[in-house]
Amino acid sequence: MESIMGKIAGKQVFTGRTPLYMAISGGVIALAILLSLVGLGMNFGADFSGGAILKYDVGSDFKLTTVALALSNFGATGQVSTSAGKTQLIVRTGYLTKSGGHTRAALEANLTAAYPGIAFVSADAVGATMTKGTLLNQALACLGILAFLLIYITYRIDFYSAVAAAAALAHDLLITWAFMVFFRFAFSVNVPFIAAMLMTGGLSAVNSVVTFSRIREVNRHGMFRSQSRRLVVDKAVTDALPRTAYTAATALVILIILFIAGAPLRGFAFPMIIGVLATTYSTLMLSGQIWAMCLEKSHGKQPFERKKGKRA
Repeated sequence: MESIMGKIAGKQVFTGRTPLYMAISGGVIALAILLSLVGLGMNFGADFSGGAILKYDVGSDFKLTTVALALSNFGATGQVSTSAGKTQLIVRTGYLTKSGGHTRAALEANLTAAYPGIAFVSADAVGATMTKGTLLNQALACLGILAFLLIYITYRIDFYSAVAAAAALAHDLLITWAFMVFFRFAFSVNVPFIAAMLMTGGLSAVNSVVTFSRIREVNRHGMFRSQSRRLVVDKAVTDALPRTAYTAATALVILIILFIAGAPLRGFAFPMIIGVLATTYSTLMLSGQIWAMCLEKSHGKQPFERKKGKRA
């Protein structure tokens, strides 16, 4: 960390290639939009589209990891059910008629290959638990978070910081969504994805508050008042780098463990892993840089001088 901090004087470590960083994020989001437009968007699971619950008597002890592998191509999930002294496998999947009526046969062929003694018990149709109204409420919740973030950061720091924080929040959510599009054949979108998106939004907001609070502190330091805003951002991001790195590493270790633990947790762990990486990227490479660009566009590239009685 010390060697990185030592490069701040006279150099732009994090802001020197801002257009490239923006182009990378923009390219990822644009590709996801293109895929969605051609019908290869997110794979909505049974929580959104409804489907079927199938029960099977495996005939012996079984591992959910093995079951998850057998179900991986069908967007289905499995869980253990114990009743009347019997242990059964419950498979939740989308509507079986969506693949020409052959989905269930192919699914059961995979299960039989893994457990030859498996026997079908029953099937029940289920409706979607996530309706359009629920999705609208979730979208309104995200807009509420965004509005609160704008008001809070505008009051505590300044308006340009609030704009940059909002841009970082939108970036983090869009990148998380984009990777769910890219990995649509491996992960279906269900209720845990909504929880992951909300937590990603919260993490993005916290990182923005820390970043712009640090920028304000650097602006108050006499030796940086004569420096360009981009060097101020470099200094602030470098000072916050240990905290950002340790927070991201801790979260990733926990999420990777959850991902390895089994299929039922992967629908939450995977988007959260992407969300943590996206928020870390935007914290280091984008949010402070957007703040500097907004100020430069509004006030020119002269050094940022604090006015008496005003927040930095």
